[in-house]
Amino acid sequence: MDYETFKAINDACLVFDGRLVIDTKFCTNDVSIRAAGPLTKYSRRYYVDEWTHSNFNSKEIGFELAASMLNLFDPTHKPFPKPPEETDRLIPMYKGCKMKGMSKWISVMLS
Repeated sequence: MDYETFKAINDACLVFDGRLVIDTKFCTNDVSIRAAGPLTKYSRRYYVDEWTHSNFNSKEIGFELAASMLNLFDPTHKPFPKPPEETDRLIPMYKGCKMKGMSKWISVMLS
C-alpha cells in the first residue's frame, strides 16, 4: 500500500490493521463508508485473517457490495429480509473463481 492511500485511511479515522478493516456487510467503522477489494480485510473478531477479498472473484464481490447498497440509492427497492441476529458473525461464502480459462491457456503453453 502506498503512503497516500494509508494517509487517506488514517486521516479519515478508519480502522487499519495492515488493510482497511470491514465487517461482513462491507461496512467500516464509519457508518457512511463501505469498502471492498484487495485493500480490505475482515475484522479480527471473525478469526479469518487469511480470508481477504484479494482471494476471491472481484466481480462477485462488487456485485455483493452493490446489492448491499441498493436500498441506499433506490428508496422504492424492497430491502432484503433481515437475517437472524446470530448470523452477523458469519463470513460470506463466495462461489466465483478468481480466474477463468487458465487451464486451457496452460495446456496450450505446455504443448
